[in-house]
Amino acid sequence: MDKINIQPILSQYSNMGASSYHPRMLLKVLIYGYLENCYSSRKLEKAVRENIGFMWLSGMQRPDHNTINRFRGESSEK
Repeated sequence: MDKINIQPILSQYSNMGASSYHPRMLLKVLIYGYLENCYSSRKLEKAVRENIGFMWLSGMQRPDHNTINRFRGESSEK
C-alpha cells in the first residue's frame, strides 16, 4: 500500500487548517475493511477501536464513521 501512487487523493487535501487523518491511513483501513467484508462506516469505526489489525493499520488513530464515509465519497468522485 505504501508504494501505490495516491497523488490524486492527496491533491484534494489542503495544508491549511486543522490537521486531519492522513489519506493513506484511511485508504488502508477502507481496503482492509473491504477485504474483511466490512463495508459499513460505523462497523469500520468500531473495528478501528476494537480489532488489532485495524488498530495497527490506523496507527492507533480512531477516525469516526463520518470521516470514513466522507473520505470514501470524496475519493470515489475522482
